[in-house]
Amino acid sequence: MKHIAFYIINPGISEVDCRNLLHGNPGIGGSEYAMFLLAYSLGTNYRDLNITVYTHKEGILPENMRVKTVENRNSLAQKVKEDGVDILVLRCDSFNLDVFHRELKIVVLAQNYIQPKQLRYLAVEERVYRIVCVSNEQLNLYSDHAAYRKSVAIYNPFCAEKIQTTDYSMRPMHVTYIGSLIRAKGFHVLAKAWKTILEACPDAFLNVIGSGNLYNRQTPLGRYGIAASAYEQSFMPYLTDGTGKILPSVKFWGILGREKADVLQHTRVGVPNPSGVSETFGYTAVEMQAYGCLIATIKCPAYAETVYSGAGILYRNEKDLAGAVITLLNRDNNNYQETMNYISSHFALEKVADEWRQLFLGTLQPSRKPAKIKWGQYAELNRKIKNFIPYGYKLLPSIYTFWDLYQQQFKSLIKRKGIIRYLFRKFVPKNICNL
Repeated sequence: MKHIAFYIINPGISEVDCRNLLHGNPGIGGSEYAMFLLAYSLGTNYRDLNITVYTHKEGILPENMRVKTVENRNSLAQKVKEDGVDILVLRCDSFNLDVFHRELKIVVLAQNYIQPKQLRYLAVEERVYRIVCVSNEQLNLYSDHAAYRKSVAIYNPFCAEKIQTTDYSMRPMHVTYIGSLIRAKGFHVLAKAWKTILEACPDAFLNVIGSGNLYNRQTPLGRYGIAASAYEQSFMPYLTDGTGKILPSVKFWGILGREKADVLQHTRVGVPNPSGVSETFGYTAVEMQAYGCLIATIKCPAYAETVYSGAGILYRNEKDLAGAVITLLNRDNNNYQETMNYISSHFALEKVADEWRQLFLGTLQPSRKPAKIKWGQYAELNRKIKNFIPYGYKLLPSIYTFWDLYQQQFKSLIKRKGIIRYLFRKFVPKNICNL
């Protein structure tokens, strides 16, 4: 019997009731929910796997889940050795793996994009058994990297058993955002578009589910109690009147667990992270579709796979968000049955859990799907070139390095300052040109 362990960092969410994982996300980060749900399903359904979950705090978790607490990563390393763990699953982080004994196999779950420096480390680290990406598009981004040889793609699990929906044509003109209210999750993009949406659809109403302290309940919030002060100030002017009062067409619900079901059942258009930044899978998009919402968000590696083609609009530019929402608000149907067939065939809990079991037993046959995103297509071309020329992987850089630089630096530079203006300010003396 294989002894499998999951390491889940939970201090900021340990007081959230997570006992009924099959009923949906109780109001924690999607990454943590996915790991808890996966560990629960594997431990419940497979007798050839012995599952242990290591956390920093006990938490409120299912009774039949074996949970052990560790103070830090060093104590985790000691525990897994004492307990005879064969394979440890942990999220990709900046720490190195030298604290773990060399016989341990480590599966790195890439719920977030891996920094190029970290990816190079994982490629050569002998303890790393597999790197698991949560979408094929995420994996395709570094198909020309040495780490690709030990990587696979397995979707995050989704449980739709408890979901109920209402007829789409009977729903009011409601738009809903769900997610952490931090810049990386893009709510400011929707906030900027809201008044434009209202002009075209005066009956439109915006539900905002989430908070700036979703990942850590101790995070201080700003004046409105919605997000960190600086981030609040960046988007609240678009959602308030001249006196600073929140518009009557907007409601901030805060963090909701299963209570969000009623909101989604009355929603026409769901807007998961409209910037796409940091998204590798797009849990919220899957959940919104399962509740019968159409989706308006940006085309990026996450949503290219998780949004069914008949269930929404994936735009290429954030400026197109308002038009996408307006178009979907006026649609007559949501192709619900086709959408659910797509979700079941790709993300069903039973299917995903079985793929993880095969991974642990060494029988998983990875499926490589062609990239839909251009960056992934460039990486595939670069991989073929590297395989053709001698020492290709040592001589040529990975496309992923340039993609990461674009996402982290160049893209924001273009949006916030304008590249030409920035270059002038940086390299042209002030006495020559003062822009």
